[in-house]
Amino acid sequence: MTTMTVPWPDEAPELWNTCELGGIELPGIAKVDVHPSQEVDVKKPKGRHGATVTRHGYNPAKVKIRVRCTDAAQFADLQVVIANVWPASLARKKNAQPAQVDGPIPISHPKAQLWGITGVTILSIDDTSGERGDIYELTFDCLEYYPPPKVTATKTDTKTLPTYNNAIRAPDKPSATGNTPT
Repeated sequence: MTTMTVPWPDEAPELWNTCELGGIELPGIAKVDVHPSQEVDVKKPKGRHGATVTRHGYNPAKVKIRVRCTDAAQFADLQVVIANVWPASLARKKNAQPAQVDGPIPISHPKAQLWGITGVTILSIDDTSGERGDIYELTFDCLEYYPPPKVTATKTDTKTLPTYNNAIRAPDKPSATGNTPT
């Protein structure tokens, strides 16, 4: 069994209140939520108790990162982060075509480390605050990056396969009724 290297939140609050996204520390206070799940098929017989559960593998975990900025300096730093992880924001300012972020965005937070998540794809950004006098809060809705499975294609050797009787091949002897297929 492996030992956990993630510190208890009360022992290292400075680690639990910060998060790095794309190699840049998010400003302000960051809170990360992780929702791991798996794909299952549940077959329950009608009129009976119990069910058969078939597991079909793990889904990429949903990751939600909430950032709270409390002053103008943190808000300025947040804009730098947004420009790096969501390039469409810069492109709109320049009336240009937005660049794509290729591959996963590295994430560093104790909760991500606990679940073995090292990279995410940002699906959306929820920006619903910013009223005067409010704390500025931004939420990144992400999906854990799972590399695609490696496909190993093997070619079937048709020369060494035995030939079997089948419906396409004509029978060796005529039928008992004397009828032969045409």
